[in-house]
Amino acid sequence: MDELPKIRLDIAARHAWLGDKTLQLARMEFDCLVILALNVGTVVAREAFRDSVWGGIWGEGGKTLDMHIAWLRRKLNDDAYNPRYITTIRGVGFRLEDGTAELITRAPEPAPATEPTRVVLVRPGDALVFGNVGHLPEGAAATAGALRDQLRLAAVVLFQGDIDMAAIPAAALGDSRE
Repeated sequence: MDELPKIRLDIAARHAWLGDKTLQLARMEFDCLVILALNVGTVVAREAFRDSVWGGIWGEGGKTLDMHIAWLRRKLNDDAYNPRYITTIRGVGFRLEDGTAELITRAPEPAPATEPTRVVLVRPGDALVFGNVGHLPEGAAATAGALRDQLRLAAVVLFQGDIDMAAIPAAALGDSRE
C-alpha cells in the first residue's frame, strides 16, 4: 500500500500542499483546513467552524460547511465514505486524522540590520561629513547636542541610509546672505 501523502500547511503564507503538490484552495477551504490541522485527531464541532470561519453566521440549514468540506475532500482526493484525511462525526463535526497533517512554522525573521549611523558636522560656512559612527544607542541625540556645543558647530546631523541633500538654514551656517 502506498504511503498517504501528508497535508502540509504554512499558515502564515497561506500555502497548502498535499505531499509535494500545491493545493489551490479557496479562502474558506483553507480556513477550514487550518482549523482541522490545528486540532488534528480531535473532533472540531460545526459551531467552531461557523464561529471561526464564517464569523458566527452562515446560510439556512447549515449546509455551507458541508459544501466546503466536500470541496476540500475532492482536492485532497479523499472519500467521505472511506476517509483517509477528514472524517465526518455525524451530528457533531469533523476530524482530521492523526498523522495526516504537518504545520510549517517559521522562525521569526531576524530584525533587519540597520545601516550604520552617519554624522555630518556643520561648521558655520561649510559642512564636513565626519563618516560612519556605527550603531548609536538611545540618547545619541543628547550626545550629538553635546558635541555640537563643545565644538561650536551650527548643527550635528545624524542619519541612516543615503541622504541626497539636507536643508540647513543659512543662519545656522553663519551665512550673511539671508
